[in-house]
Amino acid sequence: MYQFLKEDKSLYASFVYSRSSTDGYLVNVHGDFAELIKINLSKSTSEHIFISAPREKIQEIVAKKLVAEQGYKLCKYVDLSLQPLAA
Repeated sequence: MYQFLKEDKSLYASFVYSRSSTDGYLVNVHGDFAELIKINLSKSTSEHIFISAPREKIQEIVAKKLVAEQGYKLCKYVDLSLQPLAA
């Protein structure tokens, strides 16, 4: 499920976690660092909540807070309208 945690230091990837058609988080991975951005999926816009941290810390936030506690699920794709926000 947490595919973005591979040990490839040159990894640049984006993943979306959502729990409704409007509520989601975009995870951008840039090597050792990652970003977590709160997004409105229906408008494809940022909600201006942004966390940048080592990817292990982002993994912890995604696993414990988003997935386990708040019920977010990994989406199968990243919509092209999110391209300006994605890695």
